[in-house]
Amino acid sequence: MNITDKVLRFLCTKHFTRKGIRVYKPCMYYVHPKANVKIDNYLNFNRQWDRKMIWKNKLSGSLFVCEKARLEVDAFDVYAGSRINVNAGAELVLGSGYMNHDCVIDCFSSIRIGQNVVISERVVIRDSDNHFITWRGGNCNEDKPMSAPIVIGDHVWIGMNVIVLKGVTIDEGAVVSAGSVVTKDVPPHSLVAGVPAKVVKTDVEWN
Repeated sequence: MNITDKVLRFLCTKHFTRKGIRVYKPCMYYVHPKANVKIDNYLNFNRQWDRKMIWKNKLSGSLFVCEKARLEVDAFDVYAGSRINVNAGAELVLGSGYMNHDCVIDCFSSIRIGQNVVISERVVIRDSDNHFITWRGGNCNEDKPMSAPIVIGDHVWIGMNVIVLKGVTIDEGAVVSAGSVVTKDVPPHSLVAGVPAKVVKTDVEWN
C-alpha cells in the first residue's frame, strides 16, 4: 500500500475539518498544497439528509482541488454522493445555498455560483467539452473554445437531472425545469425547460 492509498483510505473513514471544510464520511477528499482555498463561513461536503440511508446506498462523495486551482466559498452545503473536481488553474466560487445528492461539478476554467442557490439531485455542471469533434477536412467547432466560464446568479433554482454546459449564464431568479439541458444563457426571472432548454415563462418568482 503506497502513501496515496493510505491517504484515500483515511479520508474514506474519517470526519475532519480543514480550512473551514467539514467533510462527512464516506468521502474522498484532496486539496493540493498549492491550491488557493478561501472559506468565508463553511463548506459542508458529503452532508447527509438521512445517515442510515446514505450508508445503505453507499453514497460516497469526492472533492478534489488541484494545483494552482482556486476554491472560494461563502456558506454552502453539498449533500452525499456528489463529486466536485476543480482542475489545475481553474476557479470554483460557491456563494450560499446547497447542492443535493449525486451532483457533479467539473471545473476546468471558471464556475461561479451566487447566493441562495438551490441545485437539485443529479445535476451536472461542466464548463468544458474536453475534446473537439472532427470530420474529413475540418473541425466542426474550431472557432469555439474547448472550455468557457459558467455563471449561475443569485436565487436560482435548478431542477433534477439538469445538465449545464460551458459558456452559459443563468441569471438571477431563474428556474431550470427538471431534465433540461442548458446550452444558452437564461434570462433573469425566467422559467426554461427542454433539450435544449428554452424560455417557457417570464417574470417568475419562486420560494
